[in-house]
Amino acid sequence: MIPIVLRMCSVLVLVIGACTAGPAAQSTPPVTGLPGASSPAVGPQTSSTPSLITPADASQPREAVPVAAWRDLRQRFPNEVAVIRPTHLPSNLGPTVAYSYSRSANDWRYGVGYRGPSGVGVTFVLGLVNSGFAERQEPITVRGQRGLLLISSQFPQLQVTWTESDRRYYIQANGITTEEIRRIAAGLIDEP
Repeated sequence: MIPIVLRMCSVLVLVIGACTAGPAAQSTPPVTGLPGASSPAVGPQTSSTPSLITPADASQPREAVPVAAWRDLRQRFPNEVAVIRPTHLPSNLGPTVAYSYSRSANDWRYGVGYRGPSGVGVTFVLGLVNSGFAERQEPITVRGQRGLLLISSQFPQLQVTWTESDRRYYIQANGITTEEIRRIAAGLIDEP
């Protein structure tokens, strides 16, 4: 278990869930790169934290973009903080979703990650992140804002970053193409 230190105005919760049941979902490695997430933690850490996202009924079709984590974040965040989610994900991403959130003295943070086979993954972050040196950068427009697409041979291989309402947002990805991350960035919407 990850020890959780509760400070004034600071809470961290990491919940891992799957949209399908079965051993394959349980053997999927945790998403890395989430703010404050360094090892897997499952389920409630204290009685005041949310429960594990439960697997969906296997007879139901899988959502193109699982939204349970986004809905939970929207309920926890104040309206002035945009919770921005994708409407498109590459088909090689699996159904496992991990997310975390926190509030510091400075601002709110969240990370929502989707993982696929062989290190494929996409993580959406509000707040500062760790990343490798970008060997190349290209301009990109995200939700009407100027941003950068950073390309690297290190983690993350691809990163989109932009500022909206004085808050920094990121998409970090490994194992997908620049065209796929551009499509993801073009389809971002507010979680209502």
